[in-house]
Amino acid sequence: GNIPVNGPEYLYSRRIGRAPQGWAQDRGEGSFVDQPSNTTILGATKLSGRTGNGWSIGFLDAVTAREYATSDVAGARFRDQVEPLTNYGVLRGKRDFGSGATTLGFTATSVNRRIDDARLDFLRTAAYAGGLDFHHRFPGSRFMGFATLGYSYIGGDTLAIQAAQRSSARYFQRPDADYVSYDPARTSLAGWNAAAGVSEEAGATKFALGFQATSPGFEINDLGYMSRADRMSAIGKVVRLWTRPGRVFRMAQLQAMTSTGWNFGGDRTS
Repeated sequence: GNIPVNGPEYLYSRRIGRAPQGWAQDRGEGSFVDQPSNTTILGATKLSGRTGNGWSIGFLDAVTAREYATSDVAGARFRDQVEPLTNYGVLRGKRDFGSGATTLGFTATSVNRRIDDARLDFLRTAAYAGGLDFHHRFPGSRFMGFATLGYSYIGGDTLAIQAAQRSSARYFQRPDADYVSYDPARTSLAGWNAAAGVSEEAGATKFALGFQATSPGFEINDLGYMSRADRMSAIGKVVRLWTRPGRVFRMAQLQAMTSTGWNFGGDRTS
């Protein structure tokens, strides 16, 4: 649609059954390694339906197995754990008000890993995220607005949180960032996301205005998808449509857009 920004992608289904994130121990030349290409889904449950008071509810829970890479070195065989036993959970709810003119929704996700091998301490033991989303179509007009608010928390060994701080999504260790600090002893990280926008969805002339902010500590990649944190962005767009076919063109579109972005230190990034 014409709304330029929306809430985070809390569920990226390819995370469940993903390729193992660990690797076999290096045992030198002459070794042969059989690395599994994906994790085994031991079981999963999916439920959906409606409650008596009008809520639409969806629930997903899945458990994936420990995975091992096997090595063969001069006839001797070794097994290295490359993915821990993991549970994934998702809960989504939505309710319509005013004959569908207003929608209120919520999302909650969880990832819990049973890490019992120190070589996998770079993985987070727990990752939780959730958010609220609100959409409203103004009565008697073509205008539509939305707002979202989200929160995330990750926890684990210091190795896991060090990697999250140094991730390309945030780069806490960069020397010019005086508004964040890299702490190698940290065992958790939390953050938030917020967005709001308004648009005109019908007619020959349409427009959209939006704003989004993602705090430096926001992280949902254990079960969702995001590429960047530590950013604020604003966008405005106007579109003029001609849909009646003419002698030369069947349709035409003229669009003007402006956008800008900053990090939480106030530096212009786009």
